[in-house]
Amino acid sequence: MRRQRRGVDMGPRVDLHCHSVASDGLERAETLVERAATAGLSALAITDHDLPPVIPPGLHTVGANEIRIIAGVELSTMHLGKELHLLVYFRQQMPADFADFLMGLAQARADRYEQARENLALTDVPMADEMARSGERALTRLHLAEALVQAGHARSILENCGVPLDL
Repeated sequence: MRRQRRGVDMGPRVDLHCHSVASDGLERAETLVERAATAGLSALAITDHDLPPVIPPGLHTVGANEIRIIAGVELSTMHLGKELHLLVYFRQQMPADFADFLMGLAQARADRYEQARENLALTDVPMADEMARSGERALTRLHLAEALVQAGHARSILENCGVPLDL
């Protein structure tokens, strides 16, 4: 779908950075694709934290709409002691060895979540689930902050924002 503004072609509408419930998003990947296609986007990259894509790249038809899915990830890394988040995209399918690498990163996130639970003696906070331990879901600071609120250790997620949890 082409957009015009004051007679100038604005090009296609795309979203190259969104998250599903597999990391810190609110919707399933399939729902994100449906909503993006219905909204008229021509391309979408679901860039979950340190996870390979769950929707295969390529052209997908949703109702009367077509949308191109781009394989992508938000890669968490460190450089000179500073946390960086790099958006990485692939023209086709993500290489299998890179997807395996990402699953290892997601498993390490689950390990850090468990370490935080142990260090803070949070026995009433749920353990990392099987999907996180297997590298199919990336636990983030948000997940631990939500668990702290649900267990009554904080009044709100915002109250936890100043605490470095290293997830």
